[in-house]
Amino acid sequence: SRGWINSLRIAPDASGRLLLIASSFDKAAHVWDLESGEVVRSFTGHASPLYDAVLLPDARTIATVGESVMRDWELEPLRCFTRTPAPGTVFDAVFTPDGRSLLTSNADGDFTVRVFDLESSRPTRVLLGHENAVSGLALDAERGMVYSVSYDGTLRVWPLEGDPSSRILTRLDDPSLGLNTVAIAPDGLTIAVGGDDGYCRLFTPDGALIRAYSFGDGVRRVPSLSFSPDGGRLAVAGGPNEIVLLDPRTGEITRTPAHRQSIRVVRFDPTGKRLASAGDDRLVKLWSIQPGSAPRVVHTLRGHENDVFTLAFHPAGKVLASAGRSGVVKLWSVESGACLLTIRPHSDMVFTIAFSPDGRTLVSAGRDGSIVRTDLGYYDKHISGNEAFQRELRFTRVTNRR
Repeated sequence: SRGWINSLRIAPDASGRLLLIASSFDKAAHVWDLESGEVVRSFTGHASPLYDAVLLPDARTIATVGESVMRDWELEPLRCFTRTPAPGTVFDAVFTPDGRSLLTSNADGDFTVRVFDLESSRPTRVLLGHENAVSGLALDAERGMVYSVSYDGTLRVWPLEGDPSSRILTRLDDPSLGLNTVAIAPDGLTIAVGGDDGYCRLFTPDGALIRAYSFGDGVRRVPSLSFSPDGGRLAVAGGPNEIVLLDPRTGEITRTPAHRQSIRVVRFDPTGKRLASAGDDRLVKLWSIQPGSAPRVVHTLRGHENDVFTLAFHPAGKVLASAGRSGVVKLWSVESGACLLTIRPHSDMVFTIAFSPDGRTLVSAGRDGSIVRTDLGYYDKHISGNEAFQRELRFTRVTNRR
C-alpha cells in the first residue's frame, strides 16, 4: 500500500489459508498469504480512500468500503460455465427429475435425441430414428418415456431405459411440413404437438387423436406450447401475435393479443398463476392468469436486442430466464420485473434454456454446438437478492469482477 492503512484483518479463505487483508488511503485493498507473505490479489477501482476491507462469510468474496460505496470482488475467480460439446445445433434440452441427466435434441448432424450424464458430461444413450431436425422434447418421467417431434413431421415415443427403438405415434400428411413443439400434461395422459400446418393436436400416449385445433388462415405454424401445472390450461403461441389458452377438457379457447410481432415461446410458471411470452418484438411479457379472466400484463421486460426464442422459470417461480438470437441469456425478477443478470455463454443463437430441478444450474444450448451449464451459485447474491446479506451491509452495492 502507498498510503495510510485504514484497516487490517486476518481471516481464513475457503481452503483454510490465513489471509491478511488491508485497506488504505490510496483507494486500494490488498490481500496477502499470511504464511508466505505473497500478494494474493490487489483491488483497485474506488474513486475515494478505502475505510475497510473484509472477507465475507462465503470466504470467497472481499467487500471494500469507500465513500458510501461498497464493492464486491472475487478473491479467486470461480469456474461458472461448464461446456459439453454437442454434435451440432441443439433445439431443446430437458432435465430428468433427479437432475443427474439431461436430454437434448439435435437439429443437424445425426438428428438424434441424446441423454447426457451430467457428472461425466458424456452421452449414456443415443436415440436414432428421426430423419430431420429434432425440434422438441417432452419427458414423462413417471412412466419412463420420452416424446420427440421433428421437422420430418413425426411424433415419436422412446423408452428412457432398455430398448432404444422408438414408435411413431403420428405423421403429418404433407412431408414438407414439420412439427415444432411437444408438451405433456402433468398427468401424462395428453400429449400436445404444434406444427407448421398451423394446428395444435392433442393425442393420447398411444397416439390416438383427441382433438385438433386450428387458429385461422393467417396462422401458419405453432412454435410453442405449455401446460399449466394442474393441466387445466394449455398455452399456445397460436397466432402471429396472440396467446391462445385452451381448456384441454372442454375445448374452450381464449385468444389474447400479446405482441407486436410473432410470438416464439410461451411458458407457465410453477404456480400456474403467471405466464411468460416472448418473440420477435424483443420483449418478454409476464401475464397474470386468473380463472374467469383474460390474461393481464404484469410486466413488460425490455433489454433484449434481438428476437427472444426461449424462456424458463426457476423451480421456485421467482426468476425467469430468457435467451434468443443474440446468444445473451437474461435473468429477471418475476416480482419486480427487474433484470437481475445478463450473461453471454454462447457465440451464436440460443434455442433452449432449462433450470435444474434444484435451481442451482441453468443449462443453455443452441447453434454454436455447445451445451453450457451455468453455476448460479456464482451469481447468488444478485439472483436471489440475498436480503439478509444486503441488510447487514447497508451500503449501495456496486459489483466488480476482475
